[in-house]
Amino acid sequence: MGFGLLLPFQWSSNLIKDQDTFALGMALTAVFGLGAGIGTLRRATARLAGPGMLLGVAAASTRALVQLLTEPLRESGGYDAGFGVEVGAHVVLLAAGCVAGIALARSGDVHLHIQALRTRSSQLIVLLGVAGTVALLVVDRRILNLGAEWYWSISAIWLTVLALLVPAAAAVALPRRFGTWLLVGWIASAGAVVADYSIWNARQVSEGDYDIGRTALLFFAVTLLGLLVAAVLHARNEQAATPRPEPQG
Repeated sequence: MGFGLLLPFQWSSNLIKDQDTFALGMALTAVFGLGAGIGTLRRATARLAGPGMLLGVAAASTRALVQLLTEPLRESGGYDAGFGVEVGAHVVLLAAGCVAGIALARSGDVHLHIQALRTRSSQLIVLLGVAGTVALLVVDRRILNLGAEWYWSISAIWLTVLALLVPAAAAVALPRRFGTWLLVGWIASAGAVVADYSIWNARQVSEGDYDIGRTALLFFAVTLLGLLVAAVLHARNEQAATPRPEPQG
């Protein structure tokens, strides 16, 4: 994914020169994906933490994949090796997330239970997910108001769907350690998307162009920070619920 940023993307220009904020989000996702991949290989984190973070990163990365797949609809061709490498890298990351999810389902190590919502940390995660979704709905509405074709807004709409689904899944996942790391992966990669959107939007506004929602993007960023705090509380809840061995004597 990172290597593809250096290759010619379109009309002999690499993505860093052509769409630098989009490239920034991809570079950060590549770093987070690498960290998650390492986590799946280490014995101490291979069971829950590594796969959880990998699934969170992979989920957020699908927003960039959707944008890449619809890129030819927005532009007039001229795509080069960098485009193919980036699409392939995102597909590989998504496939890795799917493999991790299937492995967890087969092992029975992770379950989704509505009873998990009884804890305050789970309820907070859901509320923050809903709040973030509402913020992104504002962004989606402003993009749709531009009257552009559907392929200009589909990646933003897909991100909005993920903003609701991923925290909801983390809230009902047991063990809570898995849900915590799912959130960590999501927060990291969704934060990269926010950086992409915010920098790009600030430039548009400074040039007198349309504002897709600076306040809404800031609010979504705040909900991600809130989810990080909720993830810590979620992990502490599991530690508190774990029975300690009785002293021998």
